[in-house]
Amino acid sequence: LSAAQQNHERLLQVEKRGQEALASSKASFAAAELQLKAAEDALAAAKKAVSDSERPIRRLALSALQSELFNRCLSARIADGLFATAIEGDVMKKRATGGLFVCQDPRADNERVAAGEIDPAGPLPGHALFASRGEAFRREQAVLSDAGVDPQWFAAGGEEMQGARRPYRISPEDLAVTAADGGALAVSFALPKGSYAISVLREIAKTDVTEADSAA
Repeated sequence: LSAAQQNHERLLQVEKRGQEALASSKASFAAAELQLKAAEDALAAAKKAVSDSERPIRRLALSALQSELFNRCLSARIADGLFATAIEGDVMKKRATGGLFVCQDPRADNERVAAGEIDPAGPLPGHALFASRGEAFRREQAVLSDAGVDPQWFAAGGEEMQGARRPYRISPEDLAVTAADGGALAVSFALPKGSYAISVLREIAKTDVTEADSAA
């Protein structure tokens, strides 16, 4: 072969090897992309699994915070002599239907409070809570501010943490007191959902029921 033909053959071989190397590089790059995508998918799945596992704990913590803030609002009402009193802007709850409305006429609503028709309802804070107004709103906001709580935190709990209203006072139903062995008394009653029997017993006994049970 002539020198020109030999050079041409070498160029063809170099070009072929270059194309093979390029194809190999493309294949390696495609494989690396697939591996990266698989790793990203695995990481996303792991994050979701962690988030899902933490969600019940997060909701439990937020629920406990809701109860604590409600209790603080209730304690402030009792301290100010407003336990069974409607004030301007209070959210009122109807006992018969559970319906909510905002107090605009405290005098009229307090007559209904006294008659056991309605009750002032305190906040279980959330990101979509039925809002109070006026003086009642300012009192509730003062409690949240003192606790350093932002109601929007509850958005982390999803739909279950929208917020709710719970009556400040409850009326036990089917209350009965009977004699028991050893000179004791047996007390039975029914309570609305979200209420605690130990709170009623504490008011009846006017003592710390938990300590009394522990000492018995």
